[in-house]
This record gives sequence, C-alpha cells and structure tokens, in this order.
Amino acid sequence: MRATPGSPLSSEARTITARSGSSAFFSQADFWSPNGPTVTNSSSSAAFWHIPLVTDGSVSGWYYLTVTAQGASVASDVRCNAMSSNSGGTSFVFGGQSAGNAAPGGLPFFGPPADIFLNVWAPSGGSIMIDCLVLPGGRVHTVNY
Repeated sequence: MRATPGSPLSSEARTITARSGSSAFFSQADFWSPNGPTVTNSSSSAAFWHIPLVTDGSVSGWYYLTVTAQGASVASDVRCNAMSSNSGGTSFVFGGQSAGNAAPGGLPFFGPPADIFLNVWAPSGGSIMIDCLVLPGGRVHTVNY
C-alpha cells in the first residue's frame, strides 16, 4: 500500500525484530544474548541497542512506534527514544515518548513484556533509528511501526 498525502503512515505498519539491531559499541558486542527475535543484555552494565527502521522514502510525516520490551524490575528497565535524520545526516529530529510510560521512554511496568510508545517525524528521503538503553537483564523483543 502506498501512502497518499494526508494519510497516516501507520497504515503502512510493519514489524521488525529487535535482533535486527546492533550494539552501540563493538567492545560491547559480547553484552548481548540473542534468542529468536529477542536480545537480552546479559552483562552487568547498561548498554545501548540501536534498531534502524525502513522509512517510506519519498513520504515525510509522523511515524508511530511501539517497542515491546521486558524487565524484571527497575534494575532491568529498558528506556527507548526515536530519532530521525535527513538523507545527508545534517538535520536530526528527536521523538518524544507517548503518555503512559512510567519513566520517560521506559517500561510502564515490570515482569511480563510491555509496550513503549514513541513517535517521531521523518523527512522525505530520511531515516529513523530507535535507541534503547537496556539495563542488565533487560530484553528488547520487537518494534511495530
């Protein structure tokens, strides 16, 4: 389905596994334990997991993102933010989290998987990336957008 001017981009919803992302630093590559679509921070330190998203190329507009993640307690929280960039990487837009999250961009509750809601505006020809700070034992499962 192709977006038309004025149509919500959520009509072109897609899902991507968290495992398709990468660690922020090569030195932290061994922090991560993949299991199916999920990645778990198996280290004793907090670390960033980055997930790039496919945009609709020539269409600029708002993207509504849902990160499904899991943490057993506040010590294994997952906090995410979204960012977009123009094609030249010279202009950035930082997305805010939707209302309802316990901490800015964090899990609304602990134990079972929970959704973190984000939104970000992406320019035509630009890109979107989700950055999640994953505390020890925290898990990131999927992204829907």
